[in-house]
Amino acid sequence: MTTVKRWTSFFVQLIIAFFVVIAIILFMAEPILKGEEESLISYEQDWKLTFDGETSVYDVLPDKIEGNALLGCEMTKELPANLMDENYLIFFSAHQEVHVYAKDELLYALEVPENSISKTVGCGWIFVPINNRYSGETLRVVLNPVYSGTEITLPRFEFGDKGLSITRKIQKKSIAICVCFCMILFGIILVTVWLFSRDALRGYHGILWLGTFSMALGFWSLLETQIIQILFGHEFLWNQCSFIIIKLALIPVIRFVEATYGIKESRVFNVLCSLCILDMIGTSILQFMRVADYRESNVLTLLLYASTAVWILVYTVRLLIKKERQSEKARRVVWMHAFCLGVVATTVIVQIVFYSTVNPDDSSVFIRYGVFFYIVLITVSFLNNSLDLLQAGEKMEHMEEVATRDALTKLRNRTVFERDMYELDGADDKSRYGIAMFDLNNLKKFNDKLGHSMGDYYIIVCSEIIQDVFGERGNVYRTGGDEFCAVMKGVAERNFHVLEKEMNARLEAINGKFFDERMEIASGYAVYDAVLDQSMQDTCSRADKAMYVKKTEMKRRALETEKSKSDKGEFKF
Repeated sequence: MTTVKRWTSFFVQLIIAFFVVIAIILFMAEPILKGEEESLISYEQDWKLTFDGETSVYDVLPDKIEGNALLGCEMTKELPANLMDENYLIFFSAHQEVHVYAKDELLYALEVPENSISKTVGCGWIFVPINNRYSGETLRVVLNPVYSGTEITLPRFEFGDKGLSITRKIQKKSIAICVCFCMILFGIILVTVWLFSRDALRGYHGILWLGTFSMALGFWSLLETQIIQILFGHEFLWNQCSFIIIKLALIPVIRFVEATYGIKESRVFNVLCSLCILDMIGTSILQFMRVADYRESNVLTLLLYASTAVWILVYTVRLLIKKERQSEKARRVVWMHAFCLGVVATTVIVQIVFYSTVNPDDSSVFIRYGVFFYIVLITVSFLNNSLDLLQAGEKMEHMEEVATRDALTKLRNRTVFERDMYELDGADDKSRYGIAMFDLNNLKKFNDKLGHSMGDYYIIVCSEIIQDVFGERGNVYRTGGDEFCAVMKGVAERNFHVLEKEMNARLEAINGKFFDERMEIASGYAVYDAVLDQSMQDTCSRADKAMYVKKTEMKRRALETEKSKSDKGEFKF
């Protein structure tokens, strides 16, 4: 199985696993919840509603009532005569101050603090405890919307056990929560892949922006389920986070489209990103000055989203029209994006219609699934393309390795040595650099007497010793058949001789163990001198001369040793 298939299979399995886990939880929880149905009931019947001086009685409360929202409304109802010890009135409220009374006693109050930077109290589920001493008393709920409008949204009431209500809400939202966590998880994986593979991806930022967008939309969608608010409270804080995410999430969308379509520089997209930042800063200032809340200035954000969608649509159409300038693969990518954007646009329209006609506690019911579909499809496609890039990058690295490394010793080859010497000539601190030259003695004897395989062994052993001793101080190169070079920084000549002795000691420890022929390395060293050298090549030449002096001396000593042994042998004979 190829790498691409493994990644694709992993994501598919991950999605299936999430939904299987949720299905198991729902299956196990359903019988338990059914057994406790009597402890939680709908509480929407027989309410008396007073609004704008008029009182009406409703068998079932409507979703909304027409009129000036700032006037507020009051709802009353008789509590049951046989209340349990601990009951809760449960309902969802959005951007409304709420007061709940029983027997003219204040049971619950949700108000905008005097020093608040915002006009709203946020959105969230309200749980009002009502004990049995209020049995048969009049329950009164007063709603005061914080924003002006032509209608008031009425809550859907429940009455009974708080724990069971929370459990039911989590069960009802379980699929949505699963989808949100999937988007967040996908985003984390994509960003992680980019962080660890950005060099191999060679500047391709599409994965980063898609991951950022996925995390942002996943977290925003999770906030819209209201489950975080139920579990942790702080409804106002989460409400503000939701607005901020929506305002900033457009930036990764724009950059993602740029990377996907291969747009190098787009003035329109840059302007849109700048407008997003200005929208965030401007609306924050308006909120802190209490001129307009994020919700009241949200029309600017919606206009930015609409403008971006139109421009992306225009750009997509332009790409599809220019057939001659695109490969078939690029056209498939554009068509796929066009289809996905169409799905997302459809879900947005359905969401707007749904939100305007119903009073939901979740404003991303349909958008969530459209975006999730888009992210899953694009993620799989991106993984295919990105892993292709990674594989191409690995091939390029392998080719570069072949081109710059010596096949036998794996050291840098002469091509790299000459390139580095050229770059070093332009360095300001080249006076700190020194060059060591090495040459292997007796290599021809090894090849003639022991064979070329042993000659290769000689070269490999010596290259490893040179690398071990001098490699920590600089770069080591194989510049010829039996010639090596080390370019080091900050190594004085006396320090080189210490290293040279260590090299010879290591080599001497091996000599005589496997064969009679001796392995020897002649070496010479020179540090760049501005007076003597016009370039690093001059330094290299001085090191080379020093090495040949040493090589001549070693050969002379070897001949004297052989002559001495020969003379002693003749005397004994």
